[in-house]
Amino acid sequence: MLHEYMTGHLLGRRAGGFTLLVEQKQVKPVIGVWGNPCLETIPGPSLKRQARTIMMKSAKLLHSVLLAMALFTFAPFIGSAALVLSVSSAQAQVADGTEVSAIGFDGNSRFNDNQLSAMVDVAARRVYTQAGIANDIQTIQAAYTQVGYSNVTVTSTTEPAADGRVRVFFQVNEGDRAGIAAINFTGNNSISSMVLKGVVTTKETHIFSWLFRDDLYSEDRLAVDRERVRLYYANRGFPDARVLSSVAEFDATRNAYFINFTVDEGQRYDFGSIAIETSIAGLDADALRGGISTGSGSRYSLSDLSQSTSELCGACDQPGLPLCRGSSAYRSRHQQQHLQRDLSGR
Repeated sequence: MLHEYMTGHLLGRRAGGFTLLVEQKQVKPVIGVWGNPCLETIPGPSLKRQARTIMMKSAKLLHSVLLAMALFTFAPFIGSAALVLSVSSAQAQVADGTEVSAIGFDGNSRFNDNQLSAMVDVAARRVYTQAGIANDIQTIQAAYTQVGYSNVTVTSTTEPAADGRVRVFFQVNEGDRAGIAAINFTGNNSISSMVLKGVVTTKETHIFSWLFRDDLYSEDRLAVDRERVRLYYANRGFPDARVLSSVAEFDATRNAYFINFTVDEGQRYDFGSIAIETSIAGLDADALRGGISTGSGSRYSLSDLSQSTSELCGACDQPGLPLCRGSSAYRSRHQQQHLQRDLSGR
């Protein structure tokens, strides 16, 4: 699609680049009739001179035939070379600072023309520079890599326009979208890898990946998956669990990623004694215990802790009392697998 810069609007033109018309000169073969040549009547010469003349003409005829055969044999290669040279010459004539009248994209399906146009700086600055076009190509490639197209290639061409301006075209070869060959976890001693694979949003390539598109590699998605794993542990007794790293290795031969999460589980805890502390005058802390869903001896859960804090804030919302703000904290006691929970209202 070609985008023309006219009156601030983008106009469309049929996809494609430009066509070079190369004039081919046909070489007419020299046809020789082999046999006894007709003797030319030359007045006065001897038979020896006539024979020499005939031999010279035969040699010239043979030379012409061989030259014609050589031209027919190498003409396609000469024509191709001339075509390549003409394209390179046309590209080299575009000087930095030349105004750009239009940009176009071809071969793109994952991103439409408007999306790609928003990525490239040449669409905004409308000035051609080789360094700028190179940066725009890298930007397009990075965008495709971010969504799983690791084999994408991008090239650019130009064609002259009116008033000394040029049109810039980006040719995109998206290639096949890379998949996820395997997802592995290390350091997970208490929760199986199979369970954790169900927690993360990134999935290994399967038979329905073309439909769900859940086998897409993305750094942003991996960041979300690291947090999901951490919260899963925190809601199942591991408040100190961390995801140390998530590394993706690309295998070009399989066009797929191998992803490995490294986990530090920490120690598992249960809730110990539960205490409520408040600095609000007139607020009965013992009366708030009925609103706590967290029970002593139950498995530590970050979501339960947050829910109890919200319940306490709701119970503190009484007429005549100042605005209540709740917070929760835990601490281990003598290396035992219990937590001391403190809820304070301010």
